[in-house]
Amino acid sequence: MVLKVASSFLHALPHAAEDRILIAHSVGIAARVVLDPSGRHAVIACAGAGVVLVDIEKRMSVSVSLPSGGHPVWCAVHPEHPLAAVFARNLQVIEFSKKKPVVYTSTFSSNTKLGGEFTPDGKWLLFADTDRIYGMNVRSRIIRTISTGAGGTENQPLRLSFDGRSALIEREGAVVEFDVDALVAEIAAGPEVGRCYKLAEATADNE
Repeated sequence: MVLKVASSFLHALPHAAEDRILIAHSVGIAARVVLDPSGRHAVIACAGAGVVLVDIEKRMSVSVSLPSGGHPVWCAVHPEHPLAAVFARNLQVIEFSKKKPVVYTSTFSSNTKLGGEFTPDGKWLLFADTDRIYGMNVRSRIIRTISTGAGGTENQPLRLSFDGRSALIEREGAVVEFDVDALVAEIAAGPEVGRCYKLAEATADNE
């Protein structure tokens, strides 16, 4: 299955049949395309065009306009639930289990672009800017940070190792590794820097 993101920009989606064309959707330049763990949804962060959610089975796409905070540069999907995080200089969380996806926007913002991933157990969303590492408790939507500076390189998001045990950031040309369990414990005890609140509902467009 192939998702056509722009007239000259193709992304092959893993875990999909190669003999089916999914949806042609002109959304501009895609900063990142990810699948949810079920393989049923694709999330596309589009520079200058917000976010597009694609229901692969229903062959339906949903365009989601985001508030100010810069063009989306990174996105991540929850390991179990139909939930996506979209990063620019702030954070939006999108629930796309309902007919009309619901957008939650954060009161937290950064001077540099953010990026990160959900922990394997789905309880935390870890992300970083150039100053610090942050974590959002998925259940409470409260964002906290560690007490000491541990930021990375701009435009280089926090990534998790394949087994999910390590969080990796790039700093001064080197990769710095953190134990995820220890990092989450430190963030959970750290100061609150923001929360995500419900913003709006998106409008679905059948393709």
